[in-house]
Amino acid sequence: MLEALSRLQFALTIAFHYLFVPASIGLVFFAAIFETGYFFTRKPEYKSLSNFWSEIFLVVYVVGIATGLAMPIQFGTNWSKYAVFMGDVFGSPLAFEALIAFFLESTFAGIWIFKRNKIGPGLRLATVWLIALGTAISAVWILTANAFMQHPVGYELAADGSKVLLANFGQLVTNPYLFWMFFHNHGGALLVGSFIVLGVSAHCMKDGPRPAFRKSVNAALVVGLVSALSLPALGDSYGKYLATAQPLKAAIILGQLKSDGQGGLAPDATSAASLPVDLSSLPELPNADLVRGAFIAMVVLGVLFVLLMLLFTFRRRLLWESPFFGKAAIWLTPLGYLAVICGWIVAEAGRAPWIVYGLMSVRDALSSVPVASVAFSLFLMVALYALLFAVALKLIVRAVRRGPEDVQEAPHAAA
Repeated sequence: MLEALSRLQFALTIAFHYLFVPASIGLVFFAAIFETGYFFTRKPEYKSLSNFWSEIFLVVYVVGIATGLAMPIQFGTNWSKYAVFMGDVFGSPLAFEALIAFFLESTFAGIWIFKRNKIGPGLRLATVWLIALGTAISAVWILTANAFMQHPVGYELAADGSKVLLANFGQLVTNPYLFWMFFHNHGGALLVGSFIVLGVSAHCMKDGPRPAFRKSVNAALVVGLVSALSLPALGDSYGKYLATAQPLKAAIILGQLKSDGQGGLAPDATSAASLPVDLSSLPELPNADLVRGAFIAMVVLGVLFVLLMLLFTFRRRLLWESPFFGKAAIWLTPLGYLAVICGWIVAEAGRAPWIVYGLMSVRDALSSVPVASVAFSLFLMVALYALLFAVALKLIVRAVRRGPEDVQEAPHAAA
């Protein structure tokens, strides 16, 4: 029961937090695009669009920070043995994430919140792009830590085997797994941002085309189409790399391993002889049906996204002239989230039974805490997150209903 509740709590914590991470990365990129348009053209509508998408980004960004704070707390409560085992390796990337990336994005996000309408175009442009850069750098350091869990490199075990020690920082930050994770995750984040922009724009044009939102549609289709087309190619190369880095996960994805109906795994008859992993050596087994199901859902959604992006790119009038396709664009927004959550399930659940691949099992990482404490904290977490979600949704809906505001240009002392 302790293991099940601890896993559920962390899964819900990560999944809820991950609703806001790709959205913030994607939305600030669109704010930067329109701010760039304003800088080079000085057309007020570009500044208005930059401000509009920034309002939604800032809500998502703040809630993302709040939900992210719960994750390291759980390392010291439900997963204290993991924290001891991984502390020496995790310390460096997480410290760099806080000292470099988070300080960069949060400092300029503060300027953007309070001063963006009081500074000149040059400073506005620099500020929003520095926020976007900060989110990307933050993702690099977080994924550096996660990539070690997926494919440990640059370490050595302590003499008593109680923890891993960082032996080569260069290997840690050049982990091949980090390369594939970053570009696949960032492409997914830009795709989610594209769907949000497309869905909101379609909703706001349901009574007819509006010039500002037509510009938003054009930008969303360009970014979304490039992301949708590139992700399958990245995913294919990523999958080939998995065959060497995580053969168990690759075998499940390819259907070489399936659940046997009794909580275990059984090799497919055609691949049993060439199975790349010895099942008897594993401390426990992953949920193959969950992992493969999530992978198939992600692939199907990816194909759907490519087809719809191509359709809307060449027949974009459908978004405001056809009620059916206008609603379809709106419903793409949660489907984008579903795709990235499926990708997260494949990455994280597919690593089981290891929390640190080949070094520490999930079961060995648990704390020795009362089940009642975990159950109570799980209840509080769900209640708090429900409240946060309601507040965030209300603020976003209010911003969407208000729409882009007319910008009255005023002279600035500085560019």
